[in-house]
Amino acid sequence: MVQLDQLLSNLPDRHRSVLEWFIKNAGTDQPWPEPLPDGTLLSSRAKGIYKPQWTKYAVSVRQTLISPYPDRDPVVRSDGTWSYLYFQESPDPQARDRE
Repeated sequence: MVQLDQLLSNLPDRHRSVLEWFIKNAGTDQPWPEPLPDGTLLSSRAKGIYKPQWTKYAVSVRQTLISPYPDRDPVVRSDGTWSYLYFQESPDPQARDRE
């Protein structure tokens, strides 16, 4: 089985540092995260899904607990993967597609 450190070592420094922050803080309550020492952001206040230009992957997904959107809790599978039903930004599909 491939070790996590080995998988992370193949990533660009910026991507690795983001994932290491999330691994280190998994299972804890955190205040809004400050940028990493190199200035890399972990999330965005503007949108719930944060996908910076420097990566083809989403870095974080923010759920607001008191919200008009019917987000659900993540579903964790037995193999450790998970899925998350995240509601679109606007209940109106026409407005959602313009945003």
